[in-house]
Amino acid sequence: MDTTFLLLDLDDTLVAEDASIERAFRATSEIAQSRYGVHPEALYTSIRRHSSRLWHGSPMYGYARSIGIASWEGLWGDFTGDDPNLRALRGWVPRYRREAWATALAEVGVTDEGAAAEISEIFIEQRARFHEPFPETVSVLSVLRRSCRMALVTNGAPDVQRRKLDESGLAHFFDAVLISGEFGFGKPDPRIFHSAIERLGGSAERSAMVGDSASRDIAGAKAARIKSVWIVRPSLERETHQGVTPDETIGSLEELVPALGRLGLIESA
Repeated sequence: MDTTFLLLDLDDTLVAEDASIERAFRATSEIAQSRYGVHPEALYTSIRRHSSRLWHGSPMYGYARSIGIASWEGLWGDFTGDDPNLRALRGWVPRYRREAWATALAEVGVTDEGAAAEISEIFIEQRARFHEPFPETVSVLSVLRRSCRMALVTNGAPDVQRRKLDESGLAHFFDAVLISGEFGFGKPDPRIFHSAIERLGGSAERSAMVGDSASRDIAGAKAARIKSVWIVRPSLERETHQGVTPDETIGSLEELVPALGRLGLIESA
């Protein structure tokens, strides 16, 4: 059978982003409890709310939304790079972090001026501990590597996404890595899909996108005229997108090889 060219999303497709960020927030809140006597659940709730509010109201939100940088990533990413928007974001996030943590801590009774800076650094340290693939990710990618050329196609800041990829131990599986922050546009723009296929030396007819976002991964695949596999994990909130129908829907990566077989892209056992 001819080579298959597989495009894969990263967050909540290959790595457990939602679970990892929750673990980092909760670990940080527990450390804050030991140092400042706060109620950890109250701090967890407060920082999630205030970081989201400040992020969505910031002058950088339009850019961040366009390439897929989330509020919690603003609390730990370095945002390195020469792009003017990345430079602007890099200059703004220290203030964002201070205000988010200071507001959240004040809400739970901590007004010490040094506490926000301390807890902000602790969160960055805790986030670095959690970049874990789903249990089946490595075994499935190992199987696919035998018959597919694979590209990672992910929205986000370059340094943030590459750090997740490297620390999760998945980088060696991919023949190409495309990150929206390096292009100035991302999924669902069909150009990033076309760029991935070109880098793989492939064709649209033999390509498929695998991801958890209907609005970005599946809609983008449709716009690029390639096949799509939507992964809808029972543990995560299902995202709907009107008018978008994937070619296959699966509940975990363990179902991916049979799904690609049904699409005629690989030989399934």
